[in-house]
Amino acid sequence: MIALDKMLFSVEHSIETTNVGHLRQMRIVLLDGHPDDGRYSSHLLQVYENALPSDAIVEKVAVRDMQFSPVF
Repeated sequence: MIALDKMLFSVEHSIETTNVGHLRQMRIVLLDGHPDDGRYSSHLLQVYENALPSDAIVEKVAVRDMQFSPVF
């Protein structure tokens, strides 16, 4: 079985903490870079999100839903 950290090839996450009183709260960005919805990488993101603490602030970004004109 492949370790989860090695399967996050299409996922980038950044964790930032913010002070809430004396507690620190995680802020997490989950980036889904797959061009199609409903793929294995999307499922992994959902599993990853479900494993996070309930008080974490999570923002999910799917590159396929972004409107931009790439210039190569």
